[in-house]
Amino acid sequence: MVVEGEADDAVYFVMRGEATAEREGRVLERIAQGGCFGEIAYLKRVRRTASVRAQTPLSVLKLDR
Repeated sequence: MVVEGEADDAVYFVMRGEATAEREGRVLERIAQGGCFGEIAYLKRVRRTASVRAQTPLSVLKLDR
């Protein structure tokens, strides 16, 4: 979904499925329905601080700046 270090200006809300947030190959957290990711880069206007990888089929709502 997103890659650590890349520029992006969107936040994603998980509508269905599960993903993991990873930094340098280590799992930081699991993100399930109702969770979100990308908020740090969105709010602080910085590069992505972690990668997010879908673990199941994933449906997200993307909020662009």
